[in-house]
Amino acid sequence: MSNVLVTGGAGYVGSHVCKALSMAGFQPVVVDNLSTGFQKNVKWGPFYKVDLRDYESTLGEIKKYEFVAAIHLAASAYVEESQKHPLKYYENNLLSTINVLRLLETLKVPHLVFSSSCSVYGENSKGELNEAAPTKPINNYGRTKKMCEEMIADIGIITGLKYISLRYFNACGADLNSELREEHKPETHVIPQLIDAGRNSSYFNVFGTDYPTSDGSAVRDYLHVSDLASAHLASLRYLLEKGRSNIINVGSGKGRSVFDLVESARRIGLNPTVRFLPRREGDPAELIADISLAREVLGWAPKIQCLDEILLSTLNSRS
Repeated sequence: MSNVLVTGGAGYVGSHVCKALSMAGFQPVVVDNLSTGFQKNVKWGPFYKVDLRDYESTLGEIKKYEFVAAIHLAASAYVEESQKHPLKYYENNLLSTINVLRLLETLKVPHLVFSSSCSVYGENSKGELNEAAPTKPINNYGRTKKMCEEMIADIGIITGLKYISLRYFNACGADLNSELREEHKPETHVIPQLIDAGRNSSYFNVFGTDYPTSDGSAVRDYLHVSDLASAHLASLRYLLEKGRSNIINVGSGKGRSVFDLVESARRIGLNPTVRFLPRREGDPAELIADISLAREVLGWAPKIQCLDEILLSTLNSRS
């Protein structure tokens, strides 16, 4: 069984990635400091509680393994928090990525799949964004992801490291077999907040109703996390077979507004009370992926496109 280093593998996306790897015959070796992840999510391979910012400790834990690749997901990842605590984001996201690159060089690991973000695009014109769109992030989280992409590319030129940087759009939903759930403390993701508001008869906050969109609320591209996990697996296979670096969007290719989410919640039997609040700093009006390159290069496309199905997977996992 081929070993794959998975940083942040106890987290939401990371745990779904580990399941996909295991089902495909790989062994995920998880490194996570559990600052936002949960040890109960690590079900498909060995786990080491260690902070990537401590290079020597991390190396000491994993140097016994031979890895065919690494998947680097560990990061601080909340836009609003990044605006309030920028130093936390620059320290954690940049230093952890630097140390991952050092680890790969030391352990002679030739391939890397990097968890990047659509936030690198910032405010762009309406319509689908392809990978050639300008990268002008408008929040600190997006800036750290752009810097990490650039570091990885620079190191690849010198060391020969081959990489795929996946620019995530909005990961959502939960494992269809309810083995995993979307869980954050505090819960900041929009769909779990909406589900909980609908179940508990509490308020669901809509931040901004004056965006230049069809209904005034922010528009995002919502991708089921199991499809996102399969994109990591496709990227890994591509690197192992083709060995060529690239930057690739992963999304559904469809834009849904916050009000679309509310209507979907009502269709599946929930009745959240909506409360309107001002826009949050750093939130762009619209982010939708052009996923043509993912289809062409990786042979990948999302399978779960129905918004109601996505919300139901979240609801079922939280029952």
